[in-house]
Amino acid sequence: MAMTAASGVCARAINLPLPEKVRQSTVIARVRVLSTQRNLQDEQHKSVARLRILEAIKGTRAGQELDLSFDNGFVCPNVIYKKGEDCLVFAEKRSDGRYETVNAYNGKYLIRGDRVPYWKPRVEESTSWSNVVVEIRKSANPYAPAGERDSIRLQPGTHE
Repeated sequence: MAMTAASGVCARAINLPLPEKVRQSTVIARVRVLSTQRNLQDEQHKSVARLRILEAIKGTRAGQELDLSFDNGFVCPNVIYKKGEDCLVFAEKRSDGRYETVNAYNGKYLIRGDRVPYWKPRVEESTSWSNVVVEIRKSANPYAPAGERDSIRLQPGTHE
């Protein structure tokens, strides 16, 4: 039984294909972590991060703030947020109104300036933020003609 539970948790760490991450996500955005705090009332996660949306791609608007539960207490798979981080987050809304990261640590990408290190699995080179946004849009609607992808809005008014 313990082996089965551990196997289920470890399976969440497998990096999902981008279209699946996009499909599972209620919110996709570039965010700034404003604060983190312990949360002992949540049985699934031990901490909560307050995030400010810097650039919305799906399901939110720039300037909004949301609470994201994190830190399941396991070493792996786990995702940790720290105050001041600038990152791309794929998040799913929970029934309690908070969010959690889709696909464990594979749903959070630190951003350095305008670069996203490790955007491509097993590739150390960074990808430009603008190219990451284009890839997300393309995966959301892979059949749109190339010239229309830049104008695709995953939800009206969510991306500049």
